[in-house]
Amino acid sequence: MTTETLLAFTPYPAISALLLIVLAVAVLYLARGSAHKIITTLFDALNELATMSAGAVQAAEKRLSERNAEVLLAAGREAKERVIEREFDRIGASVKRDLGAYPALQRTLSEAIKRIDEDHANAADVPPDPPAWVKVVDAMSKIDARKDPSVSEVLGDIHESIVKAQA
Repeated sequence: MTTETLLAFTPYPAISALLLIVLAVAVLYLARGSAHKIITTLFDALNELATMSAGAVQAAEKRLSERNAEVLLAAGREAKERVIEREFDRIGASVKRDLGAYPALQRTLSEAIKRIDEDHANAADVPPDPPAWVKVVDAMSKIDARKDPSVSEVLGDIHESIVKAQA
């Protein structure tokens, strides 16, 4: 259909155009309620679609935020584990370095304890009586204690002291 056929239903094309405009306005006027409903429904659907899209974006943002937090915690945990592992390695090396000489130290201490025990055992042995004491004891045994009771008492005390010293 061309413009000439549309305007050819009356002998005057201007009147045909005017009639077509009036007819179109009348049809559109009568269809305005339906057009309003269609437009309202279309934009309500678009609004619902936008609302659902916003909810989906918010849910995705929440999941992404939780995942990022988990990833950051895992990365921090791994970093701390590496730090602790390096610290244990450092402490292990320090212990090996410090206690590496422990067997030699233990051997030295054992030898020192053995020498001390031997010295102690040797100190417990009673030294032989010096020869001067033998002469003194002989001289005292020849004294007659029966004549003087004070001499007898002194000789008894000396005898007790010698017995104690020998024990």
